[in-house]
Amino acid sequence: MSNISEKILRQRERIQKHAYLVLCLLLVVGMGFYTYTKYIKFSTALKGVNNNKATIETLKTSLDTEQEVYDKNIKAFVESNSTIQKQIEMVFPKEDRYTELTRDIDAIEKNLGTREPFSVSNIEYQKPTQAEYYSVLPIRMNIKSSAQNFVTFLHMVEDSGAMDDQVRLMDMSSIRLNFDKSQAKNAGTPQELINFSVLINAYFQK
Repeated sequence: MSNISEKILRQRERIQKHAYLVLCLLLVVGMGFYTYTKYIKFSTALKGVNNNKATIETLKTSLDTEQEVYDKNIKAFVESNSTIQKQIEMVFPKEDRYTELTRDIDAIEKNLGTREPFSVSNIEYQKPTQAEYYSVLPIRMNIKSSAQNFVTFLHMVEDSGAMDDQVRLMDMSSIRLNFDKSQAKNAGTPQELINFSVLINAYFQK
């Protein structure tokens, strides 16, 4: 009877040892799988961090390059912007500047009258009016001109406001014409002259 009991105890011990070994094996496998999974996640995160560092360095280099280009161009940009602003104020000033406009008209008269007749006999500035985004200075003038200079003057008013020509922005709101004949300076033959009265609007900033 005692032999049977010893055999049963030994068998139980073997079973317990096997169970313990299996449990230890499962624990080792579980810990290995857990460690491997964490390592994969850590490795992936580390790669992401390294990639981010590389991206940051690339962006810093690009930023430094762009800043250098900006610093080189900003001075030229400021100078160009200042030049454009001055050109705009020449053709579309912030005030009526009728004194300067009078000098411009005198210059036009002198320029056109070099070869053919063109003379301004009267300049009358009227009260400025305001529109929504700009102001208008009406000017009435009496002019005697050759036919060619008459056409040239109309084109000058039509093309006024161009940055290249630097002629004050104007338009013609009314015109009255009279024709007569006068002796040409050099040819000795009658030349038809045009006497006309014009009402011109010169524009300036509000």
